[in-house]
Amino acid sequence: MPESSNPLSTQRITSQPQSVSSPAQSAVDVIPKTTRGDSQVGPSLMRLPSALAESYSIKNHLPTKGAEADIFLVQHIANGKDSIAKIYRKGIECKLELLERLHKLDSRHVVQIINYGKSDGHWFELMEFLPFGTLDILLRRDALHSEKMRRAVLTELHEALEYLHRNGIFHRDLKPENILVREEEPLQLVFSDFGIASLSESSIRFTQGAGTL
Repeated sequence: MPESSNPLSTQRITSQPQSVSSPAQSAVDVIPKTTRGDSQVGPSLMRLPSALAESYSIKNHLPTKGAEADIFLVQHIANGKDSIAKIYRKGIECKLELLERLHKLDSRHVVQIINYGKSDGHWFELMEFLPFGTLDILLRRDALHSEKMRRAVLTELHEALEYLHRNGIFHRDLKPENILVREEEPLQLVFSDFGIASLSESSIRFTQGAGTL
């Protein structure tokens, strides 16, 4: 898709402000790690593409595994709201149809994609920032070994999976590091990192491996 023909590269924020009811976790712990390595992708990008740079400034460059993308904690220049910017390296093409579908979904169980597009030769995603961290962090805390918490986690995961599948999306890499916590009480979980997700219309080989062992 030519960059100049993509109206999403200059899309403005229209989402509602999110509430935060507890102190933020370290931003490094909040973001799921990317797992794809690709020796053919471009070098690390230490700045925002122009479509984002006109409205956002970088607060922190977050560590990732693999060479697919750089992830930044960014702040909106006008209103001070924090978001997450995932900037893909040159040579990495996003699944536009998948991004379009995710963008339209209710964010109750899916991380909200505020904006996406291609700018300066890089695909990007701008997502909501969830300061409570990942399910992996939550499950490592001693206070969460009760049957009540286990039931809450399973209920949230079931509802989220059912919602995704009903909308024709198969995540294919579900693990605690890819599940974010929007609220702790009552528990609210959201799925993130849809890099290898598939749409139901696509050809899916159920015998083919995908995701993380």
